[in-house]
Amino acid sequence: FENAYTGKSYDLNEVKSLLYKLNIKHTKYTYSKISKLLNENKIIGIFQGSSEYGPRALGNRSILANPSPVWMRDHINKNIKHRELFRPFAPIVLKQYSKKYFDIEESPFMLRAGPCKKNKIIPAVNHVDQTSRVQTITIQQNKRIYKIISEFKKLTGIPLILNTSFNDNGEPVVESPLDSLISSINTNLDYLIVENFLIDNKNLKNKKKLLKRMLFE
Repeated sequence: FENAYTGKSYDLNEVKSLLYKLNIKHTKYTYSKISKLLNENKIIGIFQGSSEYGPRALGNRSILANPSPVWMRDHINKNIKHRELFRPFAPIVLKQYSKKYFDIEESPFMLRAGPCKKNKIIPAVNHVDQTSRVQTITIQQNKRIYKIISEFKKLTGIPLILNTSFNDNGEPVVESPLDSLISSINTNLDYLIVENFLIDNKNLKNKKKLLKRMLFE
């Protein structure tokens, strides 16, 4: 298999209609914009294309973050996913740099672990045993994620970002555009990418009322 994106996808017009119906402000984004937000330590949910088949979120139903701050893992565990602080996070790395950072040539489904060779640079994706469970990515597998990481590398010199599944503690990974909107509020995300659109969650008005409305959609 070239990728694991074999699940359901959603029509872009359906997504646009939902955003307008809920009166949610949104803009189109650039890969450069997303990389800058990640470098500013913003936590970003991404919902795009078909959902992943298998045990891992691989960039279509994921939460993305900067792998560099030493506090990032605890912050996401405690304040975003509301789970135990020891729980690890994985890197999505441009395939051509995976050997340099993790001594792994290829791991497109995030099922292989290797030594984290740059643990001081990327502590948020470095486990307590000094390893990382790696997802390698190519432009053919996931264009948007590849472009985001490429721009992040131009900005920071680091060819990878933190990836974790897009869900709150005790909940399944989001499946639909509506799921992603609900979960982005419940998990305190800074931004949400829904297909071609970027939502700044600080611009959402009366989140409790909006959340209640979405739960009955």
